[in-house]
Amino acid sequence: RCLDCLPSAAKCATCIIGDHVEEPFHQIEQWTGKFWLKTSLTDIGLVVNLGHGRGSCASPTAICVMHIIDANGIFTTKVRFCGCELTSERVTEPFVQLLRARWFPCTISAPSSAVTFRCLDAVCRLNNQGKLTGYDFYQSQVHAADSAELDPPKKRYDELMRAIRLWKHLFLLKRGGIGLLAGGVCDARPGSCTVECPACP
Repeated sequence: RCLDCLPSAAKCATCIIGDHVEEPFHQIEQWTGKFWLKTSLTDIGLVVNLGHGRGSCASPTAICVMHIIDANGIFTTKVRFCGCELTSERVTEPFVQLLRARWFPCTISAPSSAVTFRCLDAVCRLNNQGKLTGYDFYQSQVHAADSAELDPPKKRYDELMRAIRLWKHLFLLKRGGIGLLAGGVCDARPGSCTVECPACP
């Protein structure tokens, strides 16, 4: 059963996977015959196919394991990138496919971890409004994954903080209108992202 879907009815693994092709970060429990055991969609066989929406690619890459930080926890997910050639000898880069799926890659070359846009929005709102630090947010995600700390997820704090810094910088450039310049970021002058104070002379 899925704890995030309504109603939280018990279903077979095939139906659960079919229902969560576009929501791979829901909390799943599996009935053992005596009790509900916490598991994940990856453990019951979900593979996220990127590049074709709900469909699968005709020439996908090999399955790779990615670590994803979402607003409701830290997940290990199996991902299959699209291998279609858009033009001659050119395949869409994996980091572009991740961005189109609204996953912010923590590295550009060979990404193995990412943070969802939803998570980045949440952490920035909590930081701005409640002054919550990135470390405290990360620790809350670790506890969401394993509150007893019996099997904590691999440390992804550095990746989260790198993604947050890049996310905030990109929004700074966006709000400063830097994308409208002819040369983009390269044409931005020092101080071009500052906000003028209406009270100052």
